Amino acid sequence: MTQYYMTVNSKRYRVTVHEDGTETYYPRLPKSVAESFERRKGEVLESGKCPELRTTTTFHKGRKTLLEQFNGDESMLRAFNKKYKKATGRSLGANDVYMSQLAEEEIDPNAVFTPSDGEEKVRKLIGKKIRKKQEEDATFIPLAEALVQDKMLQYRQAGDTSPADELRAMVIDKHGQKKPGV
Repeated sequence: MTQYYMTVNSKRYRVTVHEDGTETYYPRLPKSVAESFERRKGEVLESGKCPELRTTTTFHKGRKTLLEQFNGDESMLRAFNKKYKKATGRSLGANDVYMSQLAEEEIDPNAVFTPSDGEEKVRKLIGKKIRKKQEEDATFIPLAEALVQDKMLQYRQAGDTSPADELRAMVIDKHGQKKPGV
């Protein structure tokens, strides 16, 4: 009897292989996952090849070179490299990829991906852009007057003796929504 662990859909399973060749999973695999796993395992055994994995290499597979991205315009690429080198202190590599959709400005070093950068860097950049957009689009909702008065009363009962206008400003600053861009 041997044991090993495998992860399916971000959940870890302990697999026990018994002397008769049967496998048991702990916790039990959902039926749909077990059927899919058995089907794929059969395909791998039949073809003799493992399925392609999502690695950094496969992520960059098929992407154009920088020169191809600039439509063969070497002068434009040299100008881009010059600005990039000024911003980062290093030159572009031959296999680097520039994703202008992810750039915040004309020459954005964060939008240049080296062959060692993977999908995770792209996801982080997209998440950052989404959060920035959500913050820009967020509507400011002032704190309701009843809540301000209630909080002021709580501070007074706790012993705060500051003037009413100062206490009001402190309550709004501490408990209210921050204005975008502040």
